[in-house]
Amino acid sequence: MTVQQPNSFRTGPDERGHFGLYGGRFVAETLMPLILEVEQAYLAARADPAFKTELDAYLKNYVGRPSALWFAERLTVNDTDALTPEQQQETLREMQALYGEAHGISMYRQEYECDFAAGALLGSFYAFEMQQVREEGRIIECEPMQGVPVNLAWDLGVSDDTSIWWWQAQPSGQLLILDHYAASGVGLEHYAELIELREKQRGWIHGSDYVPHDAKVKEWGTGRTRVETMSGMGLKPILVPLASLDDGINAVRRTLPLCVFHPRTDDGGISALEQYRREWDDEKKCFKPSAVHDWTSHPSDSFRYLAQAWRSAPRRVVEAPKQQGWVIPPPRDQGRRGGIWL
Repeated sequence: MTVQQPNSFRTGPDERGHFGLYGGRFVAETLMPLILEVEQAYLAARADPAFKTELDAYLKNYVGRPSALWFAERLTVNDTDALTPEQQQETLREMQALYGEAHGISMYRQEYECDFAAGALLGSFYAFEMQQVREEGRIIECEPMQGVPVNLAWDLGVSDDTSIWWWQAQPSGQLLILDHYAASGVGLEHYAELIELREKQRGWIHGSDYVPHDAKVKEWGTGRTRVETMSGMGLKPILVPLASLDDGINAVRRTLPLCVFHPRTDDGGISALEQYRREWDDEKKCFKPSAVHDWTSHPSDSFRYLAQAWRSAPRRVVEAPKQQGWVIPPPRDQGRRGGIWL
């Protein structure tokens, strides 16, 4: 039996647009089409990376400081005392009950603490993990170990985007996420040339190319598999073991706490991981089971293959230095007899 949660001004209206037991939307009926249009435009803007980039610029350059244009002050719920501490805790519990623990915290921080970097995109799969990446300062300039191959994880497409991540596993267990690239409407030759150029410019050694399990299927036009085509171009494809989407998402969630991202992966890479999401079903008050298929899908899919592959990738073996010069041997064990050392 599904228990209907009581609606309120904080959780929004029910399926009839009512607040509380008797309330409704306090808007003239003739204005409702315009209000709904504004709502849809707002949801579309929130999912648009260009909108997020522009908003970040406003938050960085204007909010909370005087400017030549206007004065904007950032006031949280604690600055205004709009809610008591008890009311804040109640609101947080309501949001967690409605959206889940991680999303509830993010939504609360965005709405009441003016924290727009809290990753509160509703339905985001990796909101909590990516929020930790930013808060812990794990988007920094980083370079791979010299003389050690840099691996790649692919999501292959023809009409759709192809997405590639460059990465290297460290002896410490950390993962350096070094670069990301995505394009569409071009063949494998384009990516092979791009990979060769970037690795030559940065002095990287090409490692393995981890590709999805369906790359072994023969294509209609050539009668060859993509694995065969990639091998013919000098790439080193390795099939990622077949796994369910849920298992892959769980692998990403376990991998992200180990990752350090280079800043060049932010646009199109990190932003895709932050916005990869499920859609909210307002009638059923739950998330839809499948992910939204948009520009975030391919970078997120290729990172999912990375998360499934990196533990099996060859790692650098750190050998102990050889002893040089005089070495004092340990004392010889003479043994003992009858409990008495000889």
